[in-house]
Amino acid sequence: MIIAAAATALWTASVAAADVASGPHALAVSPLETLRTGAWCVLLARLLAGYWEQSGQLGVARVTAWIIGVLGVSLLGLDFLSLGGVFQDEESLALSAKLHTMARLMLAVGGLLLVENFYRNTAPNNRWGIRFFSLGMAAMFVYDFALYAHGLLLRSIDPDLQLARGAVNTLIVPLLAVSAARNPDWKLDVFVSRSVVFHSVSVVAAGVYLLVMALAGYYLREVGGDWGALLQVTFVFGASLVLILALFSGRFRAQARVLLNKHFFNYKYDYRDEWLRCIATVSTAEFGAALKERIIKAVCDIMESPGGSLWMTKDPGLYRPTARWNLRGVSGEEPANSQLISYLSDQQWVVDLHRLAEGDEVYGTLRLPAWASADKRLWLAVPLVHHDELLGFFVLQKSRAGIALNWEDYDLLKTVGRQMASYIAEQSAEKMLADARQFEAFNRRFAFVMHDLKNLVSQLALVVKNSEKHAQNPEFQADMLTTVRDSLDKMKLLLSRLSTQTEHGANAEDIELNGLLEELVHRLGDGRSALSLNGNSSVWVTAEQEKLEAVFNHLIQNALEAIDQNGQVTVDLQTDDDIARIIVSDDGCGMDEEFIENGLFQPFKSTKATGYGIGAYESRQIVEEYGGRIDVESKLGKGSKFTVLLPLSERSMVQSRDRAAALA
Repeated sequence: MIIAAAATALWTASVAAADVASGPHALAVSPLETLRTGAWCVLLARLLAGYWEQSGQLGVARVTAWIIGVLGVSLLGLDFLSLGGVFQDEESLALSAKLHTMARLMLAVGGLLLVENFYRNTAPNNRWGIRFFSLGMAAMFVYDFALYAHGLLLRSIDPDLQLARGAVNTLIVPLLAVSAARNPDWKLDVFVSRSVVFHSVSVVAAGVYLLVMALAGYYLREVGGDWGALLQVTFVFGASLVLILALFSGRFRAQARVLLNKHFFNYKYDYRDEWLRCIATVSTAEFGAALKERIIKAVCDIMESPGGSLWMTKDPGLYRPTARWNLRGVSGEEPANSQLISYLSDQQWVVDLHRLAEGDEVYGTLRLPAWASADKRLWLAVPLVHHDELLGFFVLQKSRAGIALNWEDYDLLKTVGRQMASYIAEQSAEKMLADARQFEAFNRRFAFVMHDLKNLVSQLALVVKNSEKHAQNPEFQADMLTTVRDSLDKMKLLLSRLSTQTEHGANAEDIELNGLLEELVHRLGDGRSALSLNGNSSVWVTAEQEKLEAVFNHLIQNALEAIDQNGQVTVDLQTDDDIARIIVSDDGCGMDEEFIENGLFQPFKSTKATGYGIGAYESRQIVEEYGGRIDVESKLGKGSKFTVLLPLSERSMVQSRDRAAALA
């Protein structure tokens, strides 16, 4: 492409020189045109070579190369013969001109075929990169075809078409430039100083502005009648004054510089490396540094800053330094309604504290905070924005490298600030979630305690009710004292369960189920025949006494509440290999399948009007905690059967083996 463009430039220069003055240099126009057309054809063939090779059309490639080569060599031969003075008479000159026209016409047709093949063989998704290039090449070859076809028919080149070739080729240049910009392999990485571009564009823009204003002044003079000259002078003077004010405006220059840097130059940061380094710093706990300190360090590393601090709201309405990295002696506070906080929240932009101290008009009426003016080390205030909400801001110390900030630095800092804000917000959310989990655990324990308290209240209510009849009975008095003392002990235990969370299995011990169930049946049955216990063999399980008692207390109590005056509740204790099977059955009201499936073991769901729905949920949790499970069978109007399966303790299994050996 460079060779083709250079050949085109040489050809156009030779045409211009030949038009200015005749001489030997005019003889170079025809050979240079041949080189120019041949170079573009070679470029197209080179671009098509890959497609031809992939599709197995190497024969087509060879034929095309031979045709282009023969035509190019033939044209160059004719050109050198003309330069050598071979064609002298009128007839030979006419023949030479005709051969030139025919060869150039054929070369133009060949170029069009190459353009068509190149565009057609390019994948549709990739055509956006070569669309303008193909259009420009096609336009050039179509114009050459029209020029030489017209010349061949009329036996002479049209001078107007010949003169317009320069303008036509000029219009093609932007199309080639766009395609070169879209294809990185076609571009030249040429560096131009930002200062040169800024001043050059400023001068050109000022010139265009003055030219437009002069034309507008000329129009005013022409249509203004007697006032025309006055209107022209006044308008031009006012326009010039506006231009001067704009050129001397710091904000205008800053905005123009940012605009030019964004659209004329490559980025100065390797964003991949910067981002990887930033993530590595945040995710690696260096020297035991907390997350906020690592975040400050990551931002400081990007700007080559030796230290910084993070300001957030510790107290309502005040921003204070909550974390520091390699920066000591910085203190102060910033009210939430101050100018700085309002600017960071509304504009969400980085504040250069040094420029602000110098009164830079970019920041408008914003004033430097007292804590910043007291410490000249402080350089930048970077907002931490999360979901358009200001969480806080970084304050960075002056860069060691003396970086002159531009739009790219500000964009990078703004983006990094948003990313770091998300990390801080996530950490805050995790802390809130951890607190919520602690409250949830406390609430669960409290719900269990409430359920147990309800059972204790029921027992005490029963004691109070029976005291009306048996208050004078010494046996009842002794039993009442035992019940109250037992209730008091359980209340103390419940309070301790609220204040502490014991580790799973910490107080587990071997418990004899026979004794535990006999005591519960005696206490809950109150001597009634409606409650009975079956099973005399000694059965041991490993669990916590209070928890296991709560499970069977709940099951038996619920069974008693489900039966009527003639109902029966039976507790059966059985063993099966290494499993203890405790069956609590009743012939009471029962439960439907839908409630068993979706409500029985769910907290806060109960068939009783005064129930909490906690007992069954807590019972299953406790049984599963010790490796067991609870099975349920129930039908409405026919009663329920709860089967608790618990693994036998080692002690019980040893006893079973001893009994089996004795029987053998």
